[in-house]
Amino acid sequence: MRDFFDPDGIMVIGASSNPEKIGYVVLESLKNSYMGRICPINPKGGEILGLKVYESIEDAPQCDMAVIVLPASKVPDAVERFGRHGGKAAVVISGGFKELGGKGAEYEDEMVRKAREYGVRIIGPNCIGVLDTTTGVDTFFQPRYAMLRPEKGSVSVVTQSGAVGIIALESLAKSGVGIDKFISYGNKADVNEIDALRYLMDDDATKVIGMYIEGLDRGREFLDVLRDVSKKKPVVVIKAGMTAHGARAAKSHTGSLASDGRVFIGALRQHGAIVADDLENFLDLLNFLSLQKLPEGGRTIMVTNGAGPCVLTADWIGRSPVVRLGHLSYETRKRIEERLPDFVNVDNPVDLTGSATPEWYDKALDEIEKDESIDVIIAALTLQDEGLSGSWEELLNILPGRKKPLLALASGGAFTEKVSLELQKAGIPVIPFPRRVVATIEKAVEYRRWLEKQSI
Repeated sequence: MRDFFDPDGIMVIGASSNPEKIGYVVLESLKNSYMGRICPINPKGGEILGLKVYESIEDAPQCDMAVIVLPASKVPDAVERFGRHGGKAAVVISGGFKELGGKGAEYEDEMVRKAREYGVRIIGPNCIGVLDTTTGVDTFFQPRYAMLRPEKGSVSVVTQSGAVGIIALESLAKSGVGIDKFISYGNKADVNEIDALRYLMDDDATKVIGMYIEGLDRGREFLDVLRDVSKKKPVVVIKAGMTAHGARAAKSHTGSLASDGRVFIGALRQHGAIVADDLENFLDLLNFLSLQKLPEGGRTIMVTNGAGPCVLTADWIGRSPVVRLGHLSYETRKRIEERLPDFVNVDNPVDLTGSATPEWYDKALDEIEKDESIDVIIAALTLQDEGLSGSWEELLNILPGRKKPLLALASGGAFTEKVSLELQKAGIPVIPFPRRVVATIEKAVEYRRWLEKQSI
């Protein structure tokens, strides 16, 4: 698997000089980020994007990895020739294989036979491939003007769907959440979710793994690996194909037979997965878990300069079987009251009122994080109020580095989005709506409890 992320040279088999062709965009993606040797392959030869084009695989220098952008019928031969030339790993972007059945399934079987004969690992076909923000490997056929790439971070994403992967990558990028590695495996003719999990389990740069799954072929083996990985780092899973309609869509999409949804979800949870309710919950969990430590429990305190959102949050906490409103000790309340104006309401939420400044948050948080009856802190921020808007930069020094897990609740327009992005970069996960905040805490606490059971 390492050859997909840190290869010594990459071929682009099917490179094109036409900017409207996938073979051009893939080459451009690599040229913009990968610092190693890039060898475009096209029978016409010449030059593309300043790179010498080789007329055949055999004419090019040996490369560990290839990105193949050819019609399905030509892929098996390309894989064989690449393997004979010393290649080790191939990302097959092309579609037209098992997902179509018939002749396409035959091409896929032949491709795999050729790959195994020469010891070549395959990601795909019918995928967008891989991204590594450290080495610069980027096999995407989505141009950079149309698709954001996240900065370097500690989240790795594994997805059967390239489109869902694109949504995840762009959403994380917009939120300021960094990526370590990304794997879109499509039809999983060779490399599958089990291989990806095993590799990422021992990848020190990956702190949390996100997975989009449609169907599984080796469910028991996957669950066993999942349990091992979950003991080391969080694995957030979103399962598609939960209904009969979704299962049919999955089969036509990647040729996958979706497993029984309810049974599978139960098995995932038993083996340590954090099962996301939807894409928003999936992304929120990746955000929170990549930036903050796990809560020890669900006792939650809110600190705010605008109580309304906290009332809504309290409603959602009241619906949760795991998260509950924490109660500050008498000593903590007393210390907060001594340090802040008389009109501050020290309860839950700790309502600093619309007059609050970053300094008031600092004083309240200093006392709250000493309180052993609190597990999680929600800093609810109405950033539009003058007390915060005029000196919001101070929050970058006040909110990060707290002893207890802390996340911010903040909603609004361009200014709030700007401040939220800066908070994210400083290590504070920002979630815009109360329901999503509570759902994130709830699933993080459930995972913590699962971990505790494993050590008994």
